[in-house]
Amino acid sequence: MSAIESASIRIFIVVPPGFERLAMAEITYKFPEIVKYGESPSAVEVVNFSRGGISLEVPEEFVPELHYRLKIPTSIRERLYEFKCRDFPKLFNKIQALPWRNYLVGDAFELSVSAEKSRLANEKRISQTVSDGIHRYFAKQPPKKATSPFTHKIYVRFTNDVCTLSRDLSGQPLFQRGYKEMSAIAPLRENLAAALNFALSRACGPVEALIDPMCGSGTLLFEAWLFGRRWNRQTSVEGDYAFLHDDRWQSPDLQPERSQPKEMGSASKGASQTALKYFGFDRDESALQAARSSAKRLGCTEAFTFLKHDLFSEVSSENGRLPLNEPKKQNKKLNAAVILNPPYGERIKLPMSPQRYYPQLLDRVVQNAPNDVNIKALGVVIPKAQARFVANSVGPLERSEIFNFQNGGLDVQFHIFLSQVDKK
Repeated sequence: MSAIESASIRIFIVVPPGFERLAMAEITYKFPEIVKYGESPSAVEVVNFSRGGISLEVPEEFVPELHYRLKIPTSIRERLYEFKCRDFPKLFNKIQALPWRNYLVGDAFELSVSAEKSRLANEKRISQTVSDGIHRYFAKQPPKKATSPFTHKIYVRFTNDVCTLSRDLSGQPLFQRGYKEMSAIAPLRENLAAALNFALSRACGPVEALIDPMCGSGTLLFEAWLFGRRWNRQTSVEGDYAFLHDDRWQSPDLQPERSQPKEMGSASKGASQTALKYFGFDRDESALQAARSSAKRLGCTEAFTFLKHDLFSEVSSENGRLPLNEPKKQNKKLNAAVILNPPYGERIKLPMSPQRYYPQLLDRVVQNAPNDVNIKALGVVIPKAQARFVANSVGPLERSEIFNFQNGGLDVQFHIFLSQVDKK
């Protein structure tokens, strides 16, 4: 057992299962310094993947910016200690010997315990033993005087008789951005939306517009706009980041800025960031109002257009086409990507059987594009159980990639279709 070196810390970045490699690609893209930092003969030990997370070593001064700039993670944890343990007396002795004054404000803490494939499997008793050990430590070494009340969350994980202790650095989940006051039915989590946009942008490259023909409250579009920007969640989200209650990150230079989103340097811009215009359409006016409200809170109303339109109604616009209302370019089409998260038939019922709905939906998305728009890519979320009804091609687009993940407890897939015309 050894403490983490003061100049660097081992962190565990929690991400939506299924997006581990994509989340590492985001880290690599936005923080090339960290990736270079990890280049060594023991690089395999520096970065490790597990389902739902990435473990890596980073310079500790990067912790604030990881929170402000990464969009796919759910939370970030600091790995504290790891040791083998097969009995409760040893667990108690290990815990009460650790320097908890370095990790807790006062002696307040909250435990989250899990155990699998280990001799110590009683999670309730593990929790009590760890709690007793921490209290015994503070009985011998009184805690530092708390400057402000804060309860850190400590994760205790037993796997194959190895105990891993981690401390939450994020506080509230990072997908709670704080820019939404209202939301539509069955919204997509913000970090999932960010992951889907990043996957689509990596596949198709730069575009001039991003279109969501079933945008709801606009999450997919907002996360595309935010992806290349430094963002500190708004004060409407209760509680500060947990790392701000640690002396290591008390420097004024590392404090968050409660201001409008800041676009980052060119090295951090993703392909989705090159979408200069964002168009959202929906048949529900209340959802569109929620989207307009969020755009106002983000301070980016000029970048977004939200209009009422129903893909399955031929009378909602002329010839049923999406009304982009963009100035026509002489002899040049607008290069665009389309992304959408349609109903799954659970909370929102489908107007027809799934085997008819999803093929018709994709056909209409392509057919309803204005004549002066060139769709370079299409990304669509489909329930896994219904994916067999989706063909490998939609008009001039062919499927190139599939991501498997869960949304709202349902197994779904993100299908990416790319234009074959552009490849010629």
